[in-house]
Amino acid sequence: MECHAIIIAYSRKKFPDEVLNLYHQMILKGVRTDKDNLTFMVALKACTRLLDLKTGEEIWCRAMDCGFELHSLVGSSVLNLYAKASKWDDVASVRKNHGKDRDEESARAEFVLNSLDEEVKGKMLCNHSEWLAIAFGLLNTGPGTRLLIIKNLRVCGNCHEATKFITKIVNKEIVVRDLRQFHRFKKGICSCGDYW
Repeated sequence: MECHAIIIAYSRKKFPDEVLNLYHQMILKGVRTDKDNLTFMVALKACTRLLDLKTGEEIWCRAMDCGFELHSLVGSSVLNLYAKASKWDDVASVRKNHGKDRDEESARAEFVLNSLDEEVKGKMLCNHSEWLAIAFGLLNTGPGTRLLIIKNLRVCGNCHEATKFITKIVNKEIVVRDLRQFHRFKKGICSCGDYW
């Protein structure tokens, strides 16, 4: 059990190389991973961070063998990996087999939006809750006021990037609490280090 806790701690501290090293050690030592979806999720996130598609696909195969192919955290993590690697056919395949749930739908919007034209993308993104909340907050608060936004889904990659850009322009701190963590945006930088 302690290996599972350590691998999650490495992930939270944004050490993707250590996550994968420990994951491989766990497999070699025969540590059971068939009961722990979080180990697969953080290992896949580390592969996404490092853009290590080969290792990510090996981990995904093992996760499917353990029965986690329909688990939302594992599924959205592999979707993010394929999206970052621009493997759109694989994204479509996983989405088709994975079904729709809240976590998958909130997974990074790039892969959903990739095949759309720019006008449609713009209209879809303008309806994201954090963009609307940020616009409302900027219009109704004075200079130097910190904005706090709380949402019940994960922040998508496009909104994450846009919020960094907005804080750089308006010189205002924006804190977004999503499904998993707090994101503190200030001067174009997020506290998560773009790893969430």
